[in-house]
Amino acid sequence: MARSRNRSGRRERHHLFQELARRFGDHELPVYASAIAFRAIVALIPLVLLGLGLLGALGLKDTWHNSIGPAIEPLLLTAYVFVSSAIFLVGAEVDELLRKETDGRGFALPDLAGAVFRR
Repeated sequence: MARSRNRSGRRERHHLFQELARRFGDHELPVYASAIAFRAIVALIPLVLLGLGLLGALGLKDTWHNSIGPAIEPLLLTAYVFVSSAIFLVGAEVDELLRKETDGRGFALPDLAGAVFRR
């Protein structure tokens, strides 16, 4: 009797998850969620600039130097290393492509994209 209930409960959960996944797809929920997330990330840039402007206008420059700056410095250093290495790799690939003789068709995009994924 307990096994029967356990199996029927599993079937109901499985059916529920399948129905939920189907409805997510029908209503394009992942598309809308990614669009909302993208807009939120883009909106962070002016919000951060507004906050920095308010710190300066209110004379709270010590807040930046004492608490905010030291907290984000390790994150910025990590991002700087990643971005500078990516720029270096893409720049090296572009230099290599410029050295090649082309037949007038320009650059091959797979060659350029390969610069990002090469280690």
